[in-house]
Amino acid sequence: MESILKPVLEIKDDETAQRLLDVLEGPVIEIQRPSTDTVRGLDGGAEFIDHAMVANNFLITVGNQLVARRERVFERVPYRLPENNHQDIVPDVSIVADVEKRTAIAFKSTPCFVMEIIGSDWERTICRKRMEVYRRAKVPECWVVDWKEKSVEIYYFADECKYIEKGLREVVTEENKDKLEISTFPDITISFEALFRDVL
Repeated sequence: MESILKPVLEIKDDETAQRLLDVLEGPVIEIQRPSTDTVRGLDGGAEFIDHAMVANNFLITVGNQLVARRERVFERVPYRLPENNHQDIVPDVSIVADVEKRTAIAFKSTPCFVMEIIGSDWERTICRKRMEVYRRAKVPECWVVDWKEKSVEIYYFADECKYIEKGLREVVTEENKDKLEISTFPDITISFEALFRDVL
């Protein structure tokens, strides 16, 4: 029996991926990511430990600073937002303040912060669809971390923002790494080096 994943895994370029996404209507639907032990990456390379490394670096660094506070940082937990037709959307990393607003399996409040981690054109295409949901939900701050390029795009959506591009405030790279800060939580810090620690 052929895997139902085969057509997806044969997608090679961003244009094809975008055409497929364009015919989808309704909310972003989260599908379980295949095991990295058995499936190679959508861009032809091996599935990447570095994706998880960035998430883990953020969780450890920021999580330790939130221990005594009401906010909590999570990796891949679902949010059931009205802006996504009450379907689950699962950021790679998120910070939530209203931990009481939840069902048994998903938060019902808008996260204070989300981070999406990408390393391919396919992931960037999927990320853009998610970012549109975050924009409509007015998530205060969103980071798109490209672990291959070692860059961080910082977006603010707290105010009325009709286009994703209008929310872009900073692109942080090695050259301007001192500008990396979580504006939503000015007392919480993470350095560029800490975020990309052990990323190859």
